Amino acid sequence: MNSTVAAELDLNPSRNRRQTFRYAHLAGKSISACIPLLLAGRPRTPLRLLCIGAFDYLARVQGKDLRNIDRLALAYACDFGALRNDFYDQGELDRTDYREIRHSLRRLAPECATRRYIHALRDAERGRPAIGIDCYVGSAAVAQYRTQVLFISLTWLEVISSSPLPPHFFKVLVSLAGLAQLVDDLLDCKDDWECRRPTFVTAFFRERVQLSGEAITHIHSYANRFRNLLVATSERHREVAPLALAGEGMWLLALALLKLRFRR
Repeated sequence: MNSTVAAELDLNPSRNRRQTFRYAHLAGKSISACIPLLLAGRPRTPLRLLCIGAFDYLARVQGKDLRNIDRLALAYACDFGALRNDFYDQGELDRTDYREIRHSLRRLAPECATRRYIHALRDAERGRPAIGIDCYVGSAAVAQYRTQVLFISLTWLEVISSSPLPPHFFKVLVSLAGLAQLVDDLLDCKDDWECRRPTFVTAFFRERVQLSGEAITHIHSYANRFRNLLVATSERHREVAPLALAGEGMWLLALALLKLRFRR
């Protein structure tokens, strides 16, 4: 935090404490509101539940409340997106699960938005960069593809949430999701390389699962870029602080994985 911002925040410490308490209270309410989804079996992973919690929190900050049906729709959408991702990554699809989720989404979410998501994702995946020993399109192309998929997915989820977000809130979600994606890429890098999936990490592999010092620096810079946007936004908009704090945890985990898996 720069000195100017710090000085401004120090002018009214009592007000700052009230704001901090308010935002922490709202974050707690969002988590409590999302916990019942665990009993419903949707979404399937805690990370997806955190994604729903982030949308719920940002809605509360704007003086809105997501309805239970909105949260449930987001839960089904997150699981649907994971199925689509598995299909493009592995060429396999759990058709029973797919039909169940698709049927529920027609009931819970705007169908036109879901169709736009399916078509946009299909176009992005058809143009996904190829990686491998004999293929090298450059890490920048892979990073652009990964970020594009995040934008497509989060744009769809925003529509489903029925709570439009100002641009700086949306960028915060993209940065937080980007850090989560980077952690996932580091955890699954070996399997991703064997299946030739383009990720923030496999974009730097050549003949084996190993990174050069330059590649490690590049991946570190991806993590820093996402984190820095979260920090900068939270300095201007204090309500973003709970999400920036979650991002800080993701950032630290990404750096730890990078050091442990590719120790030189």
